[in-house]
Amino acid sequence: MVTFKERLEAARQVLEAASTGQRPVGLADQIEAAGRQAQGLLRRTAELLPREEWHQEERPTSDSLEVRARILVALEDCRVCPHLQTGGPQPVWLLLPLHRADCGLCMSTTGSPPPDEDDRCDWCGSRRARRFRPIILQHHAVVAIGYACPRCAKALLRAGAK
Repeated sequence: MVTFKERLEAARQVLEAASTGQRPVGLADQIEAAGRQAQGLLRRTAELLPREEWHQEERPTSDSLEVRARILVALEDCRVCPHLQTGGPQPVWLLLPLHRADCGLCMSTTGSPPPDEDDRCDWCGSRRARRFRPIILQHHAVVAIGYACPRCAKALLRAGAK
């Protein structure tokens, strides 16, 4: 089985290789617009969350390779809604406790995390964690919500998810 460290390193390599290419101007504009829309959604969501419990990033996080790689690895365990696969760039709700990557429409469907995963870090998948730090952050068009083990919380915060 591939470890989290190996998956994270592979994600970093993929992202570094992909960062050298240029996107077509029209696509880049659509992605930027989706990012601005996601930032507005995050701001409205953050207003509903208790400040003392959730770490909230109310502005786009740094373009840190570490943050992007951890989002990519967390996405591997998620079911992606069909609207994201067929439509143009739009905000993505990464609901880590539910293992879902949803568009705005599918995000409104309800669900509960699996009952046997209350000791699982939503970011790296490690088990037997005793403490978690709830984190909600926005990176471009992705709003990621999940509970981080101390190691992931430290890495995300150090990498720019303030």
